[in-house]
Amino acid sequence: RFHDLMRLKMKSTDLMRQKQILTELARRLGKNVTQLERETSELQKHDGDYGQGSDMGDFQEITNQGMEEYVAQHLLGNEEFTLRETEAALERIKQSTYGICSECKNQIGMERLAALPYARRCIQCAQSLHG
Repeated sequence: RFHDLMRLKMKSTDLMRQKQILTELARRLGKNVTQLERETSELQKHDGDYGQGSDMGDFQEITNQGMEEYVAQHLLGNEEFTLRETEAALERIKQSTYGICSECKNQIGMERLAALPYARRCIQCAQSLHG
């Protein structure tokens, strides 16, 4: 059993590099979320600023406004999700479970962690989960 745990241990240099990457990603995502929240709030404030839609210009403006708000909210949701996943990965580092698949308990490959540093699952488990 001890040998199984040692096999799963990530090299400390790799772990430190991943921690730096995740910390920087969390910082950047936090700034993005704050900016997107501000933009979404501004867009929502302007919802009622147009006329009654009596001419085509008003209609087009309202349509554009709605699309901008939709895109901003969608981006905000994505950024918030990625931030939560990044913070969870940093917590897994603290708990010494980072890099271990939450499904099969095998090590997540460094190639996958380099591409998706907050990955919870190895590539095989992720593929079987998402078809």
